Amino acid sequence: MKRSTPHDADVSGQQTLDAFQRQALCDAPFSSIAWQGSSPTLYLTTEQEGLDLGTLLGHTITLTLHEERVCTACGAKSETSPCPECRGTPPHTQCVYSPGNACTYQDCPFPEFREQNCSHDFEVYLVAKDRVKVGITRGGRRMNRFRDQGATHALILARAKNRKLAGIIEQCCTEAVTDRAPKGWFEPLENPRAALVEAARCCEDYIPDRVQSCSATTGVSDDQLADRVIDLEYPGCQQLDDAAAASRPLLDAGETKRGTLLAIRGGALALDTFTFESSHHKGRTLTIAVDDATRP
Repeated sequence: MKRSTPHDADVSGQQTLDAFQRQALCDAPFSSIAWQGSSPTLYLTTEQEGLDLGTLLGHTITLTLHEERVCTACGAKSETSPCPECRGTPPHTQCVYSPGNACTYQDCPFPEFREQNCSHDFEVYLVAKDRVKVGITRGGRRMNRFRDQGATHALILARAKNRKLAGIIEQCCTEAVTDRAPKGWFEPLENPRAALVEAARCCEDYIPDRVQSCSATTGVSDDQLADRVIDLEYPGCQQLDDAAAASRPLLDAGETKRGTLLAIRGGALALDTFTFESSHHKGRTLTIAVDDATRP
């Protein structure tokens, strides 16, 4: 049986810290940290509702990341998530991860999934982290996508009528910029607007003529592109020393660490003594305990 995804849950269903602690004290496998607007939510594989992590900011917490793991798609015990069996069905297939070269589209073996998830408007974007990277997302959920990645700034590069076409443009743009970036805590670029505009200009040279009509930057001046850059803010980040946070040790599987939660960006938590990067540990059991003296 497939589990519900974070985006299936209504943000209004988030639990306060007190309610969540009464149920489970967050001692269960987690599926992700996802964003709805400016609110970061921790989702568990065993719960429909999520924990609004914003309620933990400024409080001393103890995190234990257990070594055991389950598949976040089906719930079966597995050394990886998704498990090998679930990797054979979307959205955990190569055609979804790399549509530019792996999607057959017209001959898709998953026509129902294609109709519901691929045959819609997509956007090709550039985001700024500690570098500029290119990616794609469904039209209409770009802001959540940018925040899920922890981007500080973003710029729309092109618009396409389906996932396959967006993937082709993305793949072409990787000749100019990377499609990979670190997921942990990072020091942002000093001048992200200029970096995004420069990257957009470089990408224009690699977009094939046959799909130039998809471009959102052709014929637009540098100043206009800079005005289109989207600023993204995260709770606690404006007061944070990013260099200090990035240098702190990571919480790894089998470890317990304690500290005060200072900021949340993407799937990463910055505490005064360590950081936690969630995406590499999906499916592991996470225990969160809050000091009584600092509970909200």
